[in-house]
Amino acid sequence: MNKQKSPSEIRLTRIFISIIFIVIASVVGWRLFAKKDTRKTELAGTAGRSEPSFIREGRLTFIKKNRGEAPVSIAIEIADREEERARGLMWRQSMPDSVGMLFIFEEERPLSFWMANTYLPLDIIFIDHGFNIVAIEHNTTPLSETPIPSRAPARYAVEVNAWFCRQNGIRVGDKIKWELTD
Repeated sequence: MNKQKSPSEIRLTRIFISIIFIVIASVVGWRLFAKKDTRKTELAGTAGRSEPSFIREGRLTFIKKNRGEAPVSIAIEIADREEERARGLMWRQSMPDSVGMLFIFEEERPLSFWMANTYLPLDIIFIDHGFNIVAIEHNTTPLSETPIPSRAPARYAVEVNAWFCRQNGIRVGDKIKWELTD
């Protein structure tokens, strides 16, 4: 037996099918646009993300070897845990010349940095276990994923604004000392 649907049943079926179609189209459309928005966020960097604030944790002094020049000191934020070292100065839009970040590693070894999600050009200073500066990478390229090797084993690294080393006469062979602040 073939039972015919009443006009109200046909109308409810059409409404139900229309609702399902709208939901499916909405989900598909949202997924497509969400992927585009994610790409924009990756390219823009800080969209939906607040810029990290500088946390003063210590003071670092550059001691110029055998030149009789005055030492130069900066306030430092310390990155001594893996997640802090991985994040570094990412997402920062500006930084005063009087501050930097000290990276502390468990052991001396060849180090490598990159500038992914880092908007500031930096000088990266590599330091051995005896607190001697063994290499300086001047004026790094923001947002670059090209590795920046230490070129010598290092246990510490300091990131400061680009040109800081040249402006302050910091050179390979100089030393650092640092202390925690209260």
